[in-house]
Formats: sequence, C-alpha cells, structure tokens
Amino acid sequence: MAGATCPLCRRPVRPGGEVIHAECDAGLTDAGGAVARLLYERLEHALCAECIADALGLTALETDTAVARVQAVPGFAMRFDRCVGCGRRRQVLRALRTTRDPATEWPRSVGGAQ
Repeated sequence: MAGATCPLCRRPVRPGGEVIHAECDAGLTDAGGAVARLLYERLEHALCAECIADALGLTALETDTAVARVQAVPGFAMRFDRCVGCGRRRQVLRALRTTRDPATEWPRSVGGAQ
C-alpha cells in the first residue's frame, strides 16, 4: 500500500498526521485572493474556471476551490454566460460593481486567516 499523499502537491504526508500540507492549504487561501484580485481588476468581465486557471497559473483543484470560496463573497457572482476569455458559454464568475474593493477584504470576508 502506498503512503498517504497531499491531494494538492502529491508529496507524501505523515501517516496519521496532516491530510494536506499547511503550506498547500495556505496556498488555497492565496489562490482565492488571487482570483478575487483578477476579477476585481476586470470588473463585469465574466471568466470561466479554465480561463482563470490559465491567467493565474493555477491547477484545476486550486481554481475550483478558489472559485467556490470567491463566489460566496458579496460582490462576486457566478452565472451561466459567455466567458470573455475563451468565448464559450459556461459557468463564469465575475466581480460586480461595488463601492468597495472586495479583493482587499480577502481572506477575512470568507473566514480565512488574517
């Protein structure tokens, strides 16, 4: 039987210890912040997860986790629409026009570490 591995980086983890490396978990929070900043810099531009991943150099898992976190934050919306990155109709995430920069509230706004 192979040893346990971190689902993000695929490196081994201690048996009976952590399931995911602390630095990998922190990376997910960082990925959420990066997604929030990317979308806020492009207000009203809807991007699919694939285009977000390409723009930020994230893995599919990092992107899916970050998108799930960001879409729960006020000031962001997920909907079925055309992606401005690839032109395909699919689930897209966008930052809404607000008076505050929701990216500066990250990660406090989703209960992450400050």
